[in-house]
Amino acid sequence: METIFFEDAGIKVTNSRFMTHGQTYALGGITSVSRLVEKPKRLIPVLIFFAGLATFGVSNSVFLPLIFIAIAVFIWISQKPKYVVMIRNASGDSRTLVDPNLTRVNKVIAALNDAIVHRG
Repeated sequence: METIFFEDAGIKVTNSRFMTHGQTYALGGITSVSRLVEKPKRLIPVLIFFAGLATFGVSNSVFLPLIFIAIAVFIWISQKPKYVVMIRNASGDSRTLVDPNLTRVNKVIAALNDAIVHRG
């Protein structure tokens, strides 16, 4: 009988399997679990910001440059890091889950570690 360590929205960790969004990994083959952080790419908001600064010298109005700058700030603030569950097995490292929710990713990692310990 399988013991369930975690189950939520397409993700399930049992004592024998790790299933995530249609992909299944045998727990017996997993040697380690880790978390990575993918920081958002900031090039677009930076370019928009500098375009806004450049329009200060060209535009007769302050309104257009402020719109560019406001859009850049909005994009910058709305970009959030993504957290990745990495597993290592005999065939190498696999990015098994990418999620913006750090708490959920930490729960999955804890469940995977508990399941690995449970297997012995």
